[in-house]
Amino acid sequence: MIKSFDLSDRSGVDTPTLKLLIAILLSCPATANPHAVTGFWQEWSNLLYQLRLLDALLSLPADTFNFVSLPGRRIVTVDDVSGASPTIKSLAANVQGHTWNSLDLFEVLVRLADSDSPDIRTCVRDMLDKAVRISAELVHMGLLQVPVRVSSSSRIPVSDYKISKNHGTRFDSSTLRGSLRCSSEATLTTSLCL
Repeated sequence: MIKSFDLSDRSGVDTPTLKLLIAILLSCPATANPHAVTGFWQEWSNLLYQLRLLDALLSLPADTFNFVSLPGRRIVTVDDVSGASPTIKSLAANVQGHTWNSLDLFEVLVRLADSDSPDIRTCVRDMLDKAVRISAELVHMGLLQVPVRVSSSSRIPVSDYKISKNHGTRFDSSTLRGSLRCSSEATLTTSLCL
């Protein structure tokens, strides 16, 4: 259903389209297989429009729309850190209900960051910059969990996206490359140390 929005002539997101999209996503039964939201995680022809729709949904207030209310893989849950310290549990509790807590979303952003289109790469960068300002910990943890795809044509190494102490962003091709895989507790601890 969501994939039907993948039209080549679409560029901007208008209010009626956004309302329809929200209605479709929220009215789809959680047990539907596949759920409507999975249309966003597929390959689209109009990649820039896919990103603009995602960005519009991510910009909505949590009481209007939140990806966490839909089925999907999460970056962090309280269960992931059940044996952790109270500080780590508190951090996990603070981020688990955030709309950016979607591993599926981060996989799409990482995949599209390797696009040939400068407009698409810029849109991904802008979305990640916005996400860092909202929840730097989720960005850090999400990018660590996305499988690194080796590509000789990589232009924006999103897997190398680093978060500085003041939650500003920069790209660096040395730190996160390779097979960094951390437990949720180790990742949360790392986020606390930023």
